[in-house]
Amino acid sequence: MKKHNNIITFLQSFAISLVVLGHSSPNMDLLHQFKWNFLLNKIIYSIHVPLLFLISGFLFVYTYKEISLIKFLKKKFSRFFIPFVLLNILAYIIKNLFFSKFIVHEQSYLLKMFLYPWDGPIPYFWFLYAIFFMLLFSKLLYPFIKKHFALLHILLITTLLINIFRPVNIANDLLCINSCLHYYVYFILGMIISKYWEPFKKIISPKSTLLFFILYTISMILNFYNPTSFYKFLAALLGILVIFFVAERAVNCNNKFLYGIIDGYYYQIYLLHWFGLSLSRCIYKLGYFSYNSSFIIIFLTGMLLPIVISKFIENYCPKIKIFIGLK
Repeated sequence: MKKHNNIITFLQSFAISLVVLGHSSPNMDLLHQFKWNFLLNKIIYSIHVPLLFLISGFLFVYTYKEISLIKFLKKKFSRFFIPFVLLNILAYIIKNLFFSKFIVHEQSYLLKMFLYPWDGPIPYFWFLYAIFFMLLFSKLLYPFIKKHFALLHILLITTLLINIFRPVNIANDLLCINSCLHYYVYFILGMIISKYWEPFKKIISPKSTLLFFILYTISMILNFYNPTSFYKFLAALLGILVIFFVAERAVNCNNKFLYGIIDGYYYQIYLLHWFGLSLSRCIYKLGYFSYNSSFIIIFLTGMLLPIVISKFIENYCPKIKIFIGLK
């Protein structure tokens, strides 16, 4: 049993905070009118999804256990698809009962979401489909990879080419297969970093990180003016390396991200943050708060409400923990 990795814990908290922050704009149609929010989203969206998949790939190797395929499928089904179905249905009901004045929705949501998760009541849940297929494919391949680790390097090259030459297209993305193929390169990178963890830590030294930050800034400028798949990958990779350095420095100084408040609740924040965001966003549309104030309120609600709900269910309704991905 490998010891707890505090750097990855820091990264998990940081990554989910980026996700919520990226979803916290009060009105996406007004994004260009608020330059700070537009720039912030550009930076966040260059990193947050690749970082999530990279962490998942890292943990797949770091915590790998030999279990049967049937047991694996049962475990992942309860982990991903039970919350996917129940929370999407709940979101659909809430949209129709309370938010219909503010949120445009289609009656076909509940039918389409199983084949096209991007079109469901909670579009963020496309990630659950993508990570499920990545984990399943990796589970099937890993016995061969352990014997011939060079296969992982071949996979890295293959998935990198797919990422660069097959841009993600969410329109009609059946079962999120296109998204899975596009982002799988980051999952593979996470697996490789996990395998070479000690040598990798030498790469994220203070000297090299300054270079990575400069290169990341340059890649973001290039990506801003010429958003090609190659520049997007380069910006994501360099940005992740900078974040690894920040995490490593923080852990060495015995610091936790946000003082450890959200540690252990990353998945619940991902599953439940839509509900807090939607409530706060509707309040903004009523005109009670300015755009800037609402951004902060939406972010805090998206971060804290899932933790409050999770703790309540843990303490008072443990039988329904599975509904929100709690173990």
